[in-house]
Parts: sequence; structure tokens; C-alpha cells
Amino acid sequence: MALDATYRYTGNTHVTGYTGDSEELENPPIIVFNTGFSDALGFAPAIEYSWKSNVGVIFGTRIIQCLHGTAITVTPAIAIDLVR
Repeated sequence: MALDATYRYTGNTHVTGYTGDSEELENPPIIVFNTGFSDALGFAPAIEYSWKSNVGVIFGTRIIQCLHGTAITVTPAIAIDLVR
């Protein structure tokens, strides 16, 4: 059995600028944009089976829980372990 846990926080990005398509060169319109923050909590439970001491396979899934500003995702995962 295996379990990975992750947490990601992304802070707000503030953008200020001027429009490039304005004909008003002396006083162009100002653009102000805030992305807002986002955070996500993820879990990746899996089962590993090793038929030799240096070869195995992992079957699992990654689940990202939506906390704020993040989409919920479920992603299957398969991996082969080779240890030298």
C-alpha cells in the first residue's frame, strides 16, 4: 500500500497595464487584473506489487480536491518499478 499527499497554494497575481489598441496616446485606458489565490489538496492512493526484489508495478489514482479556485480531478496511474 502507498499514499502520497500534496498541498499547493498559489497567491494572487496583480497585473496593471495599458491597452495596446487605444488611439488615445496621452491618456490610454488602464487595465487592472487580479487572479485571486488558489489552493488544492491532493491524495494518490496506490497498491504496489513486487514479484522480484528489484521489479514491481504500482496501480493507483491521483485525486485533487478543490479547495479554492481549483478544479477537481481524478487521474489513474500505472508505473513500473525497476531498482538496480
